[in-house]
Amino acid sequence: MFKFFRRIRKNLLDKGQLRKYLPYAIGEIFLVVVGILIALQINNWNQNRVNKQLETNYLNNLAINVENDIRRMNELIIKRYDQKMEGLRLAKSYAQGQYQVKDTIDFLLKVSYGAVFAQGVDFFNTQTYNELISTGNLRLISDDELKTKINNYYGFVRAQISNIRNYQGGYITFINSLRSFDELNKRSITKLDQKLMIEELKSKEALYLINTELTYGSRVYTLIQPLTRSATSLLENINQYLDK
Repeated sequence: MFKFFRRIRKNLLDKGQLRKYLPYAIGEIFLVVVGILIALQINNWNQNRVNKQLETNYLNNLAINVENDIRRMNELIIKRYDQKMEGLRLAKSYAQGQYQVKDTIDFLLKVSYGAVFAQGVDFFNTQTYNELISTGNLRLISDDELKTKINNYYGFVRAQISNIRNYQGGYITFINSLRSFDELNKRSITKLDQKLMIEELKSKEALYLINTELTYGSRVYTLIQPLTRSATSLLENINQYLDK
């Protein structure tokens, strides 16, 4: 094609037909410009298609992460809260001399359950969001309102985790120091450990740790509630956007 144009241009110049050459030259430039514009348009179309696929992949991954966050909040915190607080209140009544132990194993198991989720709530999966931020690919999410909600959710997660840490105490360390824990036989507490726990749960240190854990448990439950609602709302927004 280019050889053909060059041949025409050479013939026109060799014959001195400048007037005929100028319209030809303008036409040739026009064709080149049109070709460049078409190439740019195709490139932009391809890039937009790639960006759209990346956006979809990121949002699908975010949806999975947030769905898992909701599941963990429900299973690890909300569903275990009542039983945790029951165990702690029982331990406090015993420490204050207001409860008489009848079934030692049952009592100690309930008291031990008061230590669940005592180590914090660092179970949120922020991997996809962190990648979006570190790579600058958050810009690929074309819906500005959705982008803002994603930022707000993960900012809320960080804030609530930080708030919860401020209330953490040493109850779980205290319980673990009094008994060994067998994952395959959770009701197994040796006679010596039973005796030690019964004695130590009467101490002032135990009462201090129980009170701290009661406050911690209550605060975790209170802080997790709005976070669960925020996660549920974000998941709905992501799925609605993906379904468009």
